Amino acid sequence: MSNGLLKCINAKLYTIHTFIFRSASVCLASLTLAAIVACSSSWSGADRQNAEHFSRALEAAQKATQLTNKAQPGVIQTGIEEILQYQRLALQEAHLVHDSVLDKAHPQLRQHFRGEFEKGLELVIRSAEMGMASKVGPTSEQLNLAITGTTLLNEWIEWPMYIG
Repeated sequence: MSNGLLKCINAKLYTIHTFIFRSASVCLASLTLAAIVACSSSWSGADRQNAEHFSRALEAAQKATQLTNKAQPGVIQTGIEEILQYQRLALQEAHLVHDSVLDKAHPQLRQHFRGEFEKGLELVIRSAEMGMASKVGPTSEQLNLAITGTTLLNEWIEWPMYIG
């Protein structure tokens, strides 16, 4: 990346850093991509428009996480339908992001976004759907899906998408 692009990105990130009130790494990933798109002349209008799906996917996943975190430990979750609605929206938006947009933003973004964020959501959603359909309680398959999905999502959150 050119120095001019890096300066522009850093200025954009500095301007909006005070609005980070959600999970810092998830929000930072979204803001970083937004800053790259806003500052780079090499992004076409179609690329810029498609990058919005990335931000919407992260926002929907964050809303699902906020609802999940409101639940009391040990209590069967109320509002699971609303949580699943946001998780499904996040996955739907994630599927709409073009690989070329992810590749243009960061050389490893596609690998992490598809392999951790998207795959993690798929597994967590499938686990929750199995749980809703079950009359006997969680199965080992459901628990394995939930654990694997959550682990992948945690890896996504912990991945540092540094620019430079």
